[in-house]
Amino acid sequence: MKKVISLVLALLMFVTMFPLSAFANNPYGAKLSEDIYAYKEILDMYHTSISCNWSNCDGEGWDDVGDPDNVCYIFYHYESDRLLDEVGYMLLDINNDGQSELFVTMADIAQDGSFYDMYTIVDGVIIHVIAAGERERYNLAEDYSINNIGSSSAFTTSFDNYRLDKESGDLRINKAVLYDELEDPDDPWFYTNMDYYDRNTNETVDDAWISISEEEYYAIADSFPDNLA
Repeated sequence: MKKVISLVLALLMFVTMFPLSAFANNPYGAKLSEDIYAYKEILDMYHTSISCNWSNCDGEGWDDVGDPDNVCYIFYHYESDRLLDEVGYMLLDINNDGQSELFVTMADIAQDGSFYDMYTIVDGVIIHVIAAGERERYNLAEDYSINNIGSSSAFTTSFDNYRLDKESGDLRINKAVLYDELEDPDDPWFYTNMDYYDRNTNETVDDAWISISEEEYYAIADSFPDNLA
């Protein structure tokens, strides 16, 4: 059972999100839990970077851990003045493989399961699974799947529901709907239950989408699991 500390940013169902300010003081006591120790380099990176307002900090900080893809750009482009108490992290095993995932986000958006970054570990290697964006919002759902709303323009919007693959650490589509006027101005509603985008090659999958009616589009979108509240 997780030890509750004095400052709690948000409660997502029965899971506690801790402020990053508490990480330096080790809210779990003298001995770090196995889960938090596994992600220690990532949490150290956030703690140092936020403490220094995402600047170089005399040789320390996020750009020394790796390239900027290791962290959501919203943190260092738009939220660089945020304090440690305003950023929280959560550890939760969402695919029942015995390894908790790490979620990092702003406290003021966490109440609906929204997060900026998600990490997992496969074969001892930390994988940065998700980085949100201005046009890419991710929410943890009540069934621990991932809901995503994405838009590449005013004419294209997708609603995706993902699961986290145990073997690869990749996201896999459960179902998705797409509104795409550029593809078909007269019938812009589409559906898929397969991966339509290869994140390794950055290529789209041919014939992944099937055309559906407007009524079917909204019915499928309404069937998505609710976000954590």
